[in-house]
Amino acid sequence: MALAQRTLGKRTADQPESGGPWRAPESGRPRRLYELDILRFLAALAVVFFHLSYTSTGGAIFDRLDVVSRYGYLGVDVFFMISGFVIMMSARGSGVRRFAANRFIRLVPTYWLGILLTAAIASALGTSVSLSKVLINFTMLQTVVGSDHLDAAYWSLLYEVRFYALVAVVIRLGLLKKIEEILLGWSVISAVGMVVELPGLVRALLMTNYAHYFIAGMLFALIKEDRQIDLRRGLLVVLSACLASQYGAANATALQEGYGDEFSTLAVRIVIGLFFVLFAVISWTGIPQIKGKIFVTLGAMTYPLYLIHQLIGFSIFVRWGADPALMLGVVVIGMIAASHVIAKYFEAPLGRWARKAIPASW
Repeated sequence: MALAQRTLGKRTADQPESGGPWRAPESGRPRRLYELDILRFLAALAVVFFHLSYTSTGGAIFDRLDVVSRYGYLGVDVFFMISGFVIMMSARGSGVRRFAANRFIRLVPTYWLGILLTAAIASALGTSVSLSKVLINFTMLQTVVGSDHLDAAYWSLLYEVRFYALVAVVIRLGLLKKIEEILLGWSVISAVGMVVELPGLVRALLMTNYAHYFIAGMLFALIKEDRQIDLRRGLLVVLSACLASQYGAANATALQEGYGDEFSTLAVRIVIGLFFVLFAVISWTGIPQIKGKIFVTLGAMTYPLYLIHQLIGFSIFVRWGADPALMLGVVVIGMIAASHVIAKYFEAPLGRWARKAIPASW
């Protein structure tokens, strides 16, 4: 993360005597993964608290809360794992045009709306927002052309776009059947990048500092969908977890130097390990106790919440100047409410239209 911002089932009698892949227990018809909905929302909330209770105060106001909220940036790591999981499940059986159209509809219109709302509200609250920055941000390529993000939380979106592009290439070339070999090669390159300075273009295209999360998510999706795990998949998951731990510790060290506060590499490694355990449980057995429309609603609010919370929140803090705890509570609740409105009255209708408009043959 930029410094400016910032299960494997037990062996059963179903296992073949030949030593073939382990299979997850049959659970009847597929069910919605409500676990991902709540996990996505909690990850977004962690990022919100990282920005609004830690980076907005430099650790000077919320002396107790920021000891925990300073690690909220790890919510983005969860987003990348979820993205890998969801994209892998949606890529199978999808043509490249349909895949690209779905990703565009999912990512871009709400992003544009987020830009407009952020620019308008932040400006109204007295924060200087230049028109040129707003226009450049509409391309989502602001850092590529040397400009700044309108809202620093946007930094992760270009990672998502690059990931989508890589998957689209795989689909176009008909290589989904070789996806595990591709993920192995990607993991090896990322591992090499820890000890050797790779060319900048390779690091940028393959996102070696975060690739392990996308790779792990895709692997867990394969395990979930195929209901099996063999030695290769197991080793790839372990390799991804090791890379995530190492890169995560290095990132924590960089954040410590950037913010001047302690970021425990041990705590980061433990949290990242828990991410992998949780995804293993979700992919292997799931957590059937987690279900209900409320989780769908919370999951739907995640993307708008991520897009609008930071610069608007900072601007409210500066303009209002009230008790910090009061401001934090009001802003967080307000952002959640606004995100629900965007999800219900903008994203949901757009999604329904897209499902009808995009040809099934694509």
